[in-house]
Amino acid sequence: MIALVQKICLTIGPLLPAWFVKFVYLLPYRLLKNESKKDGVEVWYRHSVYFGDIVFGLSDLDLTIFYPGEMSHFLVVKMEKRIAFWRRLFPFIGEVSLYDGPFFQKVQPFFHPIELKRDPLLKKKFSHAPEIRKGDREVFILNWLASDAQKMRNHFSRREKKIKRFLSLLNIKYPEREIQSLSELIGFLCEKSFAYDTNWRNFLVEYCSFEFIEPASFNDFFQKFPQYKEFLLVAFPQKFIGAFHHHGEFEKAQNLISQLEPLKRAIFLAQYRWEIMGLMGQSQQRVDGVQMIIHLENLRSLLDGFPGQCQVESDGLQSLVNYHSQKWESPYAS
Repeated sequence: MIALVQKICLTIGPLLPAWFVKFVYLLPYRLLKNESKKDGVEVWYRHSVYFGDIVFGLSDLDLTIFYPGEMSHFLVVKMEKRIAFWRRLFPFIGEVSLYDGPFFQKVQPFFHPIELKRDPLLKKKFSHAPEIRKGDREVFILNWLASDAQKMRNHFSRREKKIKRFLSLLNIKYPEREIQSLSELIGFLCEKSFAYDTNWRNFLVEYCSFEFIEPASFNDFFQKFPQYKEFLLVAFPQKFIGAFHHHGEFEKAQNLISQLEPLKRAIFLAQYRWEIMGLMGQSQQRVDGVQMIIHLENLRSLLDGFPGQCQVESDGLQSLVNYHSQKWESPYAS
């Protein structure tokens, strides 16, 4: 049913006036914003809708919710219910990040400097925007490809505006010869990053061609492509740490981590910061606390391969563990 609705939207989308498409996408934002204003909660949109890259039927409406003070348990639950209600009516509502003032101050060290450019209104709340560190460019590329691979496989030409915008965020000039497929895009990005390593290109082509339909798909990819285990661990530790456990290779993962060359180590730690950033944006919303703590502890155990070299990442994971261990209390309680 969802696929049929998307197909219809993609068919009629080019026929619709731009003002109407924007009106449809902004309707749930305006409703949520007006509803939340009386509680002193700010709501704004970001990513594709903010920059005018909307593709009717493909684009999501990603929102940021911000409360200047400290949110009470009652207000958090109230916002959760509002988000859930509008998402049922408008299924194109995508990722919703929720912060209050004190929490936002603690989250700031983990924000990805390039990703932050996609949320200009949140960036304005930073006293000092984070600087790009080694591995940040590669991690932005990895998460872009991973999140958009299915849409680019099926509708590559409709992602042209987004591709050009993302290349601009990376300070990469679009090539004179038009990029016509996902594999060409991967090859081009690997020429500009990943130290020109063709092994990264081969890995990403396989990864972006794979259908990750359900959680078990990660185990399937892990088993099908044993030659890429190190790349899986470096590129997407948050997604494949479970596969290493499932196949009884967690100790092997710890050994691989301790032997990484400098660029891969930087990418690995930058991906950790990305994961912490994402989880902190979601952590004030209701999740399965027990499963989250298991996930966080598994991630933290991999950092043992870098003794004394990843205090920021370790502290971020511990903050999240504290939060989910002490439900609705401050995530930075001692």
